[in-house]
Amino acid sequence: MKKFLLKVSIWVVALFFFFTVILYPLNPSITANKKRTCIELYNMKNVDLLILGSSRAEHSVNPSLFADSLTIFNAGEDGYGLPSSYFLLKALLQKHHLKVKKVLFQIDETAMNGDEGFSRKFRDDAFVEDIQDDEVYEAYKTYRNPYIAHALKTFPQSSNLIYTNFRNFITNYPAVLKTYSKTIEDIYNKDIEKIHTTKGYAALYENRETKKNNSKKKYIIQHDDLDYLKKLVALCKQYDIDLCMFRAPILHCNEDDATLFDEFITSYSKENNIPFLDYKCEYQNPSFYFDKTHITDTGATLLTQKIITNLYFN
Repeated sequence: MKKFLLKVSIWVVALFFFFTVILYPLNPSITANKKRTCIELYNMKNVDLLILGSSRAEHSVNPSLFADSLTIFNAGEDGYGLPSSYFLLKALLQKHHLKVKKVLFQIDETAMNGDEGFSRKFRDDAFVEDIQDDEVYEAYKTYRNPYIAHALKTFPQSSNLIYTNFRNFITNYPAVLKTYSKTIEDIYNKDIEKIHTTKGYAALYENRETKKNNSKKKYIIQHDDLDYLKKLVALCKQYDIDLCMFRAPILHCNEDDATLFDEFITSYSKENNIPFLDYKCEYQNPSFYFDKTHITDTGATLLTQKIITNLYFN
């Protein structure tokens, strides 16, 4: 039995070494945020409007409906909490040197509710390439733990093993060889091309469960979320970016208690002279919803058209 366990241990260590030390460094960009990759690959330099936030931004605003003379890109991402949105904007401005005139940031009670609203409000899997940044490193220590943070800073190529389940790992791993295989490169670039074609917008079509809950949830405001919101606002001021915030529609919009957020955002936006467009209770027809917090493409079309009438561009 001991010999068997020893052999298994040796094989595990050998496979881990093979994947993380030998194979993976061939192309570490596999873990990169694909929207960032799209911006870099298509050499985007100037953006009139950058949309930021979680999936409620990604599925709610369709850049293709704006005037053709404007360059609009939706950088919203599934599961992005306040820390992730801040670090994404920081990377786009400082690492990718993107020039941004206006940011439209989707923020709501879910985002400010921290871990109660997101399974991982810091989507650390997307920021491994930024871990040498002290702010990012501190976020890794806070939202994962100091040991994993140190391991990833020393061996960032191990991130794909740490973050994905094995099935996803095996499915996605061939992309590390895209530099050496035209076929694999074409498959990978198709994903990037789709993002470029849709300008980052991800449409939802089918309708899922949209019934009311029996219990009433009371949303809070976590201090770290507030801190990252302030950092995002300061970053926009530093780069002379016009910031506008909005709240995407929610079905059964008065089902839960968001009093704390409502009071906070009204006061904060007024004090900082930041427009806040509140569409929470718009479009209460269930047919416009994928689920209770995400609208379908039909709803997104209506919302985007309304946003267009409420935004101004210099």
